[in-house]
Amino acid sequence: MKIIYFSLITLLILSNQSCKKDDPNDRFYWGEATATKNQSAAWQARPRCVINKPYDQGIDIILTVFNSQGFRREDLFFYKIPNEVGIFNITNADTHAVDSTHGAKYFTLVDDGTAGDSYYLIQSIVENKLTIDKKKGDEIWGTFQVAFTKDKTFLSEDPTAPDTVIITDGKFHTKLLKE
Repeated sequence: MKIIYFSLITLLILSNQSCKKDDPNDRFYWGEATATKNQSAAWQARPRCVINKPYDQGIDIILTVFNSQGFRREDLFFYKIPNEVGIFNITNADTHAVDSTHGAKYFTLVDDGTAGDSYYLIQSIVENKLTIDKKKGDEIWGTFQVAFTKDKTFLSEDPTAPDTVIITDGKFHTKLLKE
């Protein structure tokens, strides 16, 4: 009986944690990011910058958009970016390959935190790039622009989601977080 009781309590605690909304002001985010989305909409995100794991290929910069209730709605994920000042061309790089290519992915999320739509980088609309303009200690300032097309392999979680997402005039200020 004690095992059943303990299992039920554990299950309740875990289910409560899984439904918990994200806190955009928690220790996982630092700084700010802004851009223009699809040539007209102002876009704001909270950045997170960490060492690329497990391959230690530079840094990963994740720009997360939260709704007014604090739930994650979008993730723009730049990966395998050198931790140095420079201009880095962004491609459909494999996140797991140990190489010198730099990549980006874009995802949407639905209310309960599950994956929504997934997008692939496209090369023909803008010059996909991320620039690290300045570094001071662990702080990083930069700019970016990228374009994506929706992965139509799976049914869309949001039928109103655009087929193409173009993010231009992007600017960010963040710092490398120690995990």
